[in-house]
Amino acid sequence: MLILFDNNVDWRFSKLLTGHDVKATYTMGWAEFQNGKLLRAAEDSGFPVLITADKQMQHQQNMFGRTICVIVLNSVLTDFPGISPLAGKVLAELENVRPGTLIVVTPD
Repeated sequence: MLILFDNNVDWRFSKLLTGHDVKATYTMGWAEFQNGKLLRAAEDSGFPVLITADKQMQHQQNMFGRTICVIVLNSVLTDFPGISPLAGKVLAELENVRPGTLIVVTPD
């Protein structure tokens, strides 16, 4: 699956999402884009999933009518050691993504 990483997700996390094609916002030229504009650009480019560590995304964006699924990494630390334990849960969520949904993944 094609996945877009927000600027706040450590690129090393992509290595844990085996079998998926991960792109970063900065490689797409979208490093300056904020939530709504980023979601539109991602949808227009055919990304079915955006992964972010922005815990406020769920309160800032209405997902109704969106063609993208947003996965929020809700970890105390957003560096690689902080988010890497979430990889298994993210992989499980990727098997059932639905457009217009926002999924919050938390540690055990």
